[in-house]
Amino acid sequence: ADRRAFDGEEFRSITAAAYRLLHGVEPLLTELKAAGVPMHTLSNYPNWYHLIEATTGLSRWVPWTFVSCDLGLRKPDPQIYREVLRRLEVDAERCIFVDDTPGNVEAARSEGMTGIVFEGAGALRLGLVEHGLLQP
Repeated sequence: ADRRAFDGEEFRSITAAAYRLLHGVEPLLTELKAAGVPMHTLSNYPNWYHLIEATTGLSRWVPWTFVSCDLGLRKPDPQIYREVLRRLEVDAERCIFVDDTPGNVEAARSEGMTGIVFEGAGALRLGLVEHGLLQP
């Protein structure tokens, strides 16, 4: 609106550079993958999730299976959790949903999933051990 030039390429570069895997997440994802735990991303990101992928390589562990910009639904809408379960063809009781937003976790729990609020890789690992997905 103020007629300044917008450098789209610079914006993409800055956005991509701002993302990184949090401390301890890479070894945890590697352990989960080695244990054969099926994992999927359920993200509210717009199309710039491709920039995040280019920077972090997250799909080495977790595919970008469910992204709001592709689904047309956003967390915490209950329908997004139902759609994930439908597409995965699994019962909610078999899913553990992890998110850093308590409201999203509560919405998943309301649909019958086990929910864990992400508070760091160490705490998440302990929670996954409690649910029998990883060895202590």
